[in-house]
Amino acid sequence: MKDFALILKLLCYCRPGEWPALLRYALLKALRRPARIDLKLRGKGWTVMTNKPSGLHFFHEVVVDGCYSGIRPDLLALPGPLVIDGGANCGAFALWALSENKEARVISFEPGEAFENLAINRGMHLRDHDDHWQVEKCALSSQVGVGHFQQDAGSSQGRLNNDGGEAVPMRTVDDLGLSPEILKIDVEGHEMEVLKGSEKTLNTARVVVLEYHSPELREECKAFLSARDFALEGGDAPIVGMLIARKQLR
Repeated sequence: MKDFALILKLLCYCRPGEWPALLRYALLKALRRPARIDLKLRGKGWTVMTNKPSGLHFFHEVVVDGCYSGIRPDLLALPGPLVIDGGANCGAFALWALSENKEARVISFEPGEAFENLAINRGMHLRDHDDHWQVEKCALSSQVGVGHFQQDAGSSQGRLNNDGGEAVPMRTVDDLGLSPEILKIDVEGHEMEVLKGSEKTLNTARVVVLEYHSPELREECKAFLSARDFALEGGDAPIVGMLIARKQLR
């Protein structure tokens, strides 16, 4: 029923010429026939697999419903901003950011199974756009090394887990040696560790947007960012628990 409701919402969002592929996906999924289908959703490329999670609900949440719209003014105000996309999943945030500002540059990090779809979605995007989107198969954390990533069953999501899982490379934002204007962090409870690995980068970053998964984590992240001259925006964004912090320029 949830899948049916999502398809109806996407049909309302899409152009009529894009309906056949979406309806074919819905039919094959209902029949449990494995297939890969490359969709166009109002011109945006998105690949789906009928036999495994493809993050289509994240596309709706991020691109259609605009859950990151709180940072839209920042994306538009900055000329060609560099954006770090930590916890990219299948790439919905990157697609949204690049559709809002075609001069933006995005580097997406995803260590889990969703990386396959992320890389395909990037390739579909690059057929029609300049190469402003880079993808990396690794996790962001507070240290460089190897971590263990636990994939959620029946989901495109997962998280770093000390109790086991697939061994994945870990990097810090500081280790990248870049000066991004915007940091987006959605790493299923590991947000504080990513912030700790961004200590130097936070000296020059303009905006941090992160999703939190508990009130305690929210308060910990707020305190960390406030101590580094970031002003916290009050209230939560719709749909997800989101924190937006902007650097106070002196």
